[in-house]
Amino acid sequence: MSGGKRNDGIFLSTLNYSAIIAMNETLAMTATVLSGIGLSTFLDAVAAQNLALPIAHYWDGIALGGLLGTGNHGSILFGRGSAVHDYVTSLKLVIPATAAEGYSKTITLTAECDPADLNAAKLFSLGVLGGLSTLSTSLIPNQRVSFLRTFLQYVD
Repeated sequence: MSGGKRNDGIFLSTLNYSAIIAMNETLAMTATVLSGIGLSTFLDAVAAQNLALPIAHYWDGIALGGLLGTGNHGSILFGRGSAVHDYVTSLKLVIPATAAEGYSKTITLTAECDPADLNAAKLFSLGVLGGLSTLSTSLIPNQRVSFLRTFLQYVD
């Protein structure tokens, strides 16, 4: 922590926590990823399997877990909604625990087993609840949508 005498804070980095764990491109059409995977990396990987995240936004500078933690959304005309959390089917969180449990433990919340807890976790600030480890999201068949991505450099 900075700006004080306390040194008991924790900084969690997802820099090297950015991989796709599993992709089910058959009937279930889901992907399970580490929370630090960049949105563009994720979208490119699912597109290679002819799948897509059912929301239309593209921001290179954020991880999928960051999108979820900030309540980010895009645009959509069909489906469950326009926010990333509308398509999350499970979360794995690292949460505080007792000393006997090693001070931390993981819990997995799924739509099938814990719908109310999953809904609460994906809608509220995850930093309060624990660290987001992995998440699974539902996908749709890739649509024929094109857009032009332009990178601008701002000069003072």
